Parts: sequence; structure tokens; C-alpha cells
Amino acid sequence: MAAQASYIAALNAQDLADSKRRVFVVTPFPPYDEGDLWVDGSASPQVIKVATVAVAADGNFSTLDWVLADEYALDFVESVYT
Repeated sequence: MAAQASYIAALNAQDLADSKRRVFVVTPFPPYDEGDLWVDGSASPQVIKVATVAVAADGNFSTLDWVLADEYALDFVESVYT
């Protein structure tokens, strides 16, 4: 639960900073920005992933651009608070 609370706090802080977060419910397509979310329904149970890089409109989608949100949140919290 603490990790989820930290994750939510991190997302809220980032959203306040740039106010343009996207949430994809199908396979993402460019453009997307670092921090955008993807509810990946191809996994069972569904998982939430976060983009680790920005891809321009003329770029290509790659699953390597996305990591599980819990991993990203933990990295963010550790880098900010340690």
C-alpha cells in the first residue's frame, strides 16, 4: 500500500508540473511523453505501464519504451527522496 501511495503522490506531482498526462487503454501510438500511462489489457491481470521516453508523432511505438508503473514509481521515489 505504501508503494501505491508513493506512486500516486509522484504522479500527482508530475501532473501538476506539466498538466498533459495521457492514459492509453489500447496499444499506445505516438506521440506520447515520458510519464504517460498505458493500461495494458493484453496481460492478465491488466497492468499499468508508464512511458520512460517521449516519442514524437513521426516516431514508432516500442514496448521497450514502457515499464511497469510500480517499478517506475519506486525509481522516482528513490531518486527524489534518497
